[in-house]
Amino acid sequence: LRTRRSDQPPSFEIMNSSRCPISLCDISPSACQSEVTPSEAFALLALMVLPVAVAWLAPLFGARCVPCSERRDDDDPSLHDADPSRRLGPRDSTALSPLRAGLVPFRERIDPPMFLCGIGACPLDCGSTGLLAVVLAMVVGVYVIFFGLLFGAADAGGLDSAHEAMPCDGGLGACRTISCICGNVIPEGYVFMFTCLFLTSAVLVQRFSAMGHRHRPQHLCVKSVLVAGSLLLLLTAIFPERYDADGQLLSQSLEVLHLLGVMGSGTLLMFVPYGWFVVYWRTHREEVPLRSVAARSCLVCMALALGVSMQVFGSAVADAPTNLCAYQPDAASCEAFPALPDAQCRLLEACAAACGGERPCPCDGGLLPNYRCRWSNATSDTITAILAPESFRREKRLGPRCVKAECPLYKYARGVALEFGVLLLILCYVATYALHDVARLLGRPPKQPPPPPPQQQQQLDQQPSPPPLQPP
Repeated sequence: LRTRRSDQPPSFEIMNSSRCPISLCDISPSACQSEVTPSEAFALLALMVLPVAVAWLAPLFGARCVPCSERRDDDDPSLHDADPSRRLGPRDSTALSPLRAGLVPFRERIDPPMFLCGIGACPLDCGSTGLLAVVLAMVVGVYVIFFGLLFGAADAGGLDSAHEAMPCDGGLGACRTISCICGNVIPEGYVFMFTCLFLTSAVLVQRFSAMGHRHRPQHLCVKSVLVAGSLLLLLTAIFPERYDADGQLLSQSLEVLHLLGVMGSGTLLMFVPYGWFVVYWRTHREEVPLRSVAARSCLVCMALALGVSMQVFGSAVADAPTNLCAYQPDAASCEAFPALPDAQCRLLEACAAACGGERPCPCDGGLLPNYRCRWSNATSDTITAILAPESFRREKRLGPRCVKAECPLYKYARGVALEFGVLLLILCYVATYALHDVARLLGRPPKQPPPPPPQQQQQLDQQPSPPPLQPP
């Protein structure tokens, strides 16, 4: 189907070709759109904003157990000591609250200490580790690129507002995951993704490795698991999703490593500390307020819900990063795409009918298109466009060109928004709760043996003490 018969001249094939309605937009017109509707835009905005709001408000909800006057001093080293074995020193402890007087050690608090210029609006570990910079870079970078692509202000190669608004012609018209966009459509995004993941992995490995464990086997196991989960982030950073010209994965083994990094790191870094905290809460309910459990459970349950939704809704569309519209030389071929001889068209129509028109169909080692092309008469009157040859203008997509006009835009954008929410909540849970909880639980002193019964204690007291040793 992909090759021309050797006994048929090209001119005869072109003359006998006509538009073949095998695209998803032809089989199921309601599945394609040129832009999102207002209701869909509001839903995507909610998916992008809600994880950020939950990640910021959950620690504040749990920290209400600590008075605001004490939270404001968490980032002032002169008012507390991070070492539970030491007191505050020369300060008059009788004039201070139990927390600041050293009666409640700083690192033994159930909820993480808060900071941010005396306001107490962010977890202290998030700032002291530098992960706050990674979180902020992730939120700002993804927000700008996502909404730029969604509303057509960003071209496939980067930000460019001079072109006509064509959301399907960018990354959100081809991929349902951030890794697919970074690995196939926007190469600058891969540099951004690698930098964020590598810095996060390096910070977490450093912090988990420096935590004490008192040489208890179960603590050594938990610490090793968390370090391994931090290192798994590197697999996702090194191996993004890559597709060939036929829309197939370049390597199944590399895709396995990519998924191992995504799922393995998220599972170990979030659910292991959360499970350990829940077990501690069940055995120490008099110490752990229910508000603290609810704050942690909110982040975990929302991340789990977004992850399940991502898998469910992701099956409704497949990644299709190959854009054949960009290679149509003129308006006639653009509007007629895909133009095929009748024999080939009938074979592909049978393949498309077998798929049911719900998602891109694999036929003859490739994917049938799930988009519709349209000729854009965009003009470019810059000096570069005037002086450049036709080959340069086509490569840089300057002036009139064929664009991808319709596609399953909302389904692609929804998948990216769900993935962003999962990744952000996992990162914020680690920076907010996991580092604090693991350090506190690893640093607990061993359990003291229970005192003997009163009768046995009396017998022990009545036993004569051994005579002192005589010097030789």
